[in-house]
Amino acid sequence: MTIQLSKIQVAGGLVAAAVVLFTAGQIMHPGRTSTVAAAPVVEPATSETQASAVPMPRVDARAAKRQASLSVCHQDAQRLCGNIARGEGRVRCLVERQNDVSEACRGALAQRRADREHRRHATRESKS
Repeated sequence: MTIQLSKIQVAGGLVAAAVVLFTAGQIMHPGRTSTVAAAPVVEPATSETQASAVPMPRVDARAAKRQASLSVCHQDAQRLCGNIARGEGRVRCLVERQNDVSEACRGALAQRRADREHRRHATRESKS
């Protein structure tokens, strides 16, 4: 089965994904402000014109997935590890206090661990 999408549908999907990522960031770090660069406005292609290629910002899909999956841990992180700044070991703090986190957060941490092991295994396989 082949699915064909117009450039407008693809662009709409990318905008929706960006909104989800932005929202997940706000959930994980509500006090933190984000700057969003304005994207160039592109008129839709018509039969008389060709759509020009618009450079899209590069999104690290793995980082976005990790951020979204750990969004369920926000309340636990605030409650248990609120004194630790982002990037300074909050996830490690949550892992160390696994018995005190919610079931949803425990599941997200387990999935993160499984994904990490999968990546390590794939890296070892590609080096062999």
